[in-house]
Amino acid sequence: MGDTTLGRVAVTPRPQDRFLGIKISPLTRRRLRNFRANRRGYWSFWIFLTLFFISLFAEFIERLSTTPDGDGSVLDHSLILFGSGMSEANTHSRLNIPTLLVGGSSVGFKGNRHIQTATETPFANCLLSLANVYGCDLEKFGTLSTGELSL
Repeated sequence: MGDTTLGRVAVTPRPQDRFLGIKISPLTRRRLRNFRANRRGYWSFWIFLTLFFISLFAEFIERLSTTPDGDGSVLDHSLILFGSGMSEANTHSRLNIPTLLVGGSSVGFKGNRHIQTATETPFANCLLSLANVYGCDLEKFGTLSTGELSL
């Protein structure tokens, strides 16, 4: 974001002149502001995007499960982690993160389960358990892990 010279006056682009890193015009900025003000349309858009990405993930899993690979499917020989890096975006919380693990039957994961961990269990414990399942033999994962989860 360097200075732009218009004649003899140097103009520095303002942060509001950009949206997701893309330079936008005043008209587009006004349209975005009006769209956000329409709460029903704004939240409908985000719900639609969420459902769209989840449906893409479901199609991906379906393809993996129907693709043969050795003595099972590609899904049997894969482990896919689907989720977020935070449970609450406002506080950037790394605790109690909703996460979906799919596949992994070749390494002994049991399916069709819901595992509820203790309150304030760090996500690093899940990652530590996954690393050790695949033979890393770690005692800690990062600075927050307190032990392995029983997956």
